[in-house]
Amino acid sequence: MKTLDRYLLGELAMPFVFGVGAFSCLIFASGELFQLLDLLTRQGYSLGTIGELFVLYLPGILRLTFPMSVLLACLLGLARLSGDSEVTGLFAGGVSLYRMLWPLVGFSLLVAGATYFLDETVVPKGEAAARRIMGAHAGGKEMQGVLLRNPVGGMPDRIVFAQDFDPRTGMLKAVDVFVYANGEARLRIHSREAKWMGHEWEFIDGYQETLGLPEEWKGKAEGPEEGSAACGPERPLVGRIIETFGQMKVDLGKTPEEIERESKAPEEMTAAELSRQLELVRRLEAKMEEAAGAASLAVNLHLHYSVPFASVVFCLLGVPLGLRRQRGGASTGLGLSVIMIFAYYVMLRYCGALAKNEQLSPVLGAWLANFVAGSAGLVMLARSPK
Repeated sequence: MKTLDRYLLGELAMPFVFGVGAFSCLIFASGELFQLLDLLTRQGYSLGTIGELFVLYLPGILRLTFPMSVLLACLLGLARLSGDSEVTGLFAGGVSLYRMLWPLVGFSLLVAGATYFLDETVVPKGEAAARRIMGAHAGGKEMQGVLLRNPVGGMPDRIVFAQDFDPRTGMLKAVDVFVYANGEARLRIHSREAKWMGHEWEFIDGYQETLGLPEEWKGKAEGPEEGSAACGPERPLVGRIIETFGQMKVDLGKTPEEIERESKAPEEMTAAELSRQLELVRRLEAKMEEAAGAASLAVNLHLHYSVPFASVVFCLLGVPLGLRRQRGGASTGLGLSVIMIFAYYVMLRYCGALAKNEQLSPVLGAWLANFVAGSAGLVMLARSPK
């Protein structure tokens, strides 16, 4: 590494550390702090549990503050160099703006990699651990949706969707099991609830419904004609009910402990897990109208990449702004950072919400804020002195 590179990166180090601390405190005070205080004062959590939850939430805060701090570091670091006429000296010595930009972009890429690492490893585990702590404190009353595939890779033999899951009692609510043959769903087993009996699952109050019978099944145990009174008001839109039951043993291939370990909220998933979950949901959407929408999963998947990449975008914004002489010094740079960060994340949240409601594509929902901010940064760089 050349002396110039070390010098420029040294100018970014302290503002970056300051930004991580300041922005983390700001985000914590505006969000998690009130939640933790409510848990402490109204729900009886101990101080030790509150401290544990704070540690578990911290990586999720850092994944947001790392890109913000890159913007602040570029603004303050280059503003200091520009204010002391060191940038003018570098230009006079033959160092171009783009030569100065390379180590700064490299630094932003390093921060983006660290953010992605947090997002893929530490954050999902922290969110899952926090959920388990809160679920245990609530006495197992908090429920969660479940979507399972067996096997995980390749063509599925079975896909299970349950509206709710209580790991404490081993109960699944509103269960749908899709049985596959040659990659196509052939049978759906629906049950009001399913209970783990110690070594097998018992389905209660349900029915079996065909989903495009193969040739060898046709003509066997056909149910009432579609539209007849025997079908009842909740007659499925597709297929034919071939059996109703009060109780039936079904092999799901998973114990409650395995389901709890594998069923995660989108915030607790890595990009690879989100990709697999998205594929499963899209398969289900083709077979049943009430399946969970894929748009939310797709947006979360793209956010795993767009949020870390914001470090590079903020670098492109911060460099040209830092080169301009600002009255007020560090306070002006901090104020500009807060304004731009606020505008960026408002756009990111708004576009993400539109995408989850299928009013924008998932790619646009997750990446439009980066595109707008990055374009503005490139335009300002092109107009900056070289």
